[in-house]
Amino acid sequence: MSSHHIVKDDQEPALIIDAPISKLEHLKQLLEWSPTVISSFQALEWLLAEQVNIDILICNDTDLTAAMTKLQHQLPVKFLTFHSLEKGIITEAISFLTYAKYGAAHIIGNFQAELIAKTPLNIDIKWSDNLFQWALVKQGVYKKWYNQNQKVTLLEQPSSITGSYAFIHQGQCSIETQSAGMIEIRDSKPFWVGEPIMD
Repeated sequence: MSSHHIVKDDQEPALIIDAPISKLEHLKQLLEWSPTVISSFQALEWLLAEQVNIDILICNDTDLTAAMTKLQHQLPVKFLTFHSLEKGIITEAISFLTYAKYGAAHIIGNFQAELIAKTPLNIDIKWSDNLFQWALVKQGVYKKWYNQNQKVTLLEQPSSITGSYAFIHQGQCSIETQSAGMIEIRDSKPFWVGEPIMD
């Protein structure tokens, strides 16, 4: 896929694909910028069926031979193998990207906020599942311009939300904008902001 701007090495976020999602169009949009694609062995068949090129595969030692056979037509592919993936591929991928000096990663798969809470982060993280695209706000302040009737979901009630909005689900802290304008969310600790993924 082509890009409309010049990209320096590792400037674009890497894409960590842990598990298939149903929002294929969303994945295609993320692939338009030609990110480094890191796949789990679990997502490999799905990505091959969708003709997605894989740059790095993270797997157990026991899956390496099967992975190399499946990816033979895409070589060169970098394989990061582990005797045991106790920490999981997302944690290992983030460690690799931090070491390789990437600035950001976008994760595809089942959203696991608690996993990221336990992972040392020196990169920016977004995460897409079948419903939302989540952004981790590490600095405690999130500001974004929204159109009228856009929905924003937070995992917890923040210290403050300013702008034109109404609560739609108090428990999970979902809001809907009442008019176009800036929404500002503040909290004393890092928090996740989710926006629905449109089909």
